[in-house]
Amino acid sequence: DNFSELAAIVKLTNKLKKRTKVGIRVNPEIPGRQSRFGFSLKNGDAWKACQEITAGKWVDLAGLHYHLGSNIFSLDHYRQASESVCRFAVKLVAELTPKLKYLDVGGGFPSWGGGGSDISACLTYSGKYFETIVQPIMNLKLDYLKLIIEPGRSLVDESIVLLSTVTHSALAGKRQNVVVDASLNILPLAQTRRQRIKIISGPNGHPRS
Repeated sequence: DNFSELAAIVKLTNKLKKRTKVGIRVNPEIPGRQSRFGFSLKNGDAWKACQEITAGKWVDLAGLHYHLGSNIFSLDHYRQASESVCRFAVKLVAELTPKLKYLDVGGGFPSWGGGGSDISACLTYSGKYFETIVQPIMNLKLDYLKLIIEPGRSLVDESIVLLSTVTHSALAGKRQNVVVDASLNILPLAQTRRQRIKIISGPNGHPRS
């Protein structure tokens, strides 16, 4: 992910004298979607890192990885990222190493969440992400690489339900504010998308959760 990690790996492999395959995370830095992860493609850090790896005696560069973020709805962001990283991979194979084995495109696919939504529609839409990502791979004849996709939360988010109890309620103008015995850290990325909230009344008719 960075030059400090790369230096540590090179130092360790030199000490052990054991050949090791590594992958690096690159940052496509596309407009409108900035990731904090990886070696920058734009400023040349990614190329410099690959040069250091391929010049090493005990390290082989096996793959590339990128991660755009979370809950990304824009197909164009994935298209731009895939095109950018694939062009980099073509140059890498041609000029530095023919040993590239895989391309990991990360995840970040959105989930509808909240329970009760049409999961089949979600999966159909997810297919468009995969098509968008794969197209540059096919166009640049990189289909011999193993493709790794990390759908993660987009697969399991529909099954998550958070139950909590209201401990305090007060009016602030026309707005009803409540305090509950739970926190945003319990529900994955609760602030990144709209949540479906259901109030369950207690025996006396007052909301209890």
